[in-house]
Amino acid sequence: MMKRVIILMSALAASAASAQMLVVRATGPSAGSYAPGKMLPATATVTLAAGDEIVVMDGGGTRSLKGPGSFTGKGASQAAGLGTMLASLGDRTNSRMARTGAIRGGGPAPALLPSLWAIDTTTGGTFCLVNSTDAQLWRADSSAATSVPIRKGDDGAPAYASFDAGAATTPWPADISPRADGEYLIGPDANVQSVSIRILADSPGDLAALAAAFGRSGCQRQIAFLRAAAGPATQ
Repeated sequence: MMKRVIILMSALAASAASAQMLVVRATGPSAGSYAPGKMLPATATVTLAAGDEIVVMDGGGTRSLKGPGSFTGKGASQAAGLGTMLASLGDRTNSRMARTGAIRGGGPAPALLPSLWAIDTTTGGTFCLVNSTDAQLWRADSSAATSVPIRKGDDGAPAYASFDAGAATTPWPADISPRADGEYLIGPDANVQSVSIRILADSPGDLAALAAAFGRSGCQRQIAFLRAAAGPATQ
């Protein structure tokens, strides 16, 4: 069943994914405005200062933009959007979560991630990365400063990720960098969450390939992010 869904995703995505641009990497003075994982409309104008460089991915592949200068996307596809591409898989994802107890008693689904590479410390799950350095930890309640322990399985002493008051995200701590197929325990013993990391073997060349890779690896929260960024499916 999953294989058929992935084939469907790839076929639709080939014509649909150009409706969005994904920021893959950003350095320089304007990096804060183009955080990795941010989705931009395909028609957006990207304005960069001297020393800026961002890498974006769209339906046409991956491009590097260097400042100073302004750059315009290639334009939206006339085909269905990413929402249509992912709708079938999303329906199956919700059914699977209900069956496995991820959504219990009709309760709400996990919160939408703030960026494509955010890893939820409050509910756990399976998360995909292209580069381990992209990993960002996210928490739902950012009201107070806190340190969150991270262990690789049950082994060794924990590393700690520090959140400042008001900050919802923080980098994954360097002294316990995420590994391919790594299993991690995040949070205090009273509320520990299991996080599985999947580092994609081949860097996807466009959004179609990225979405299909998420599906193969079980990274459903990131599929949900792409669905939300794409907007409602067209009919």
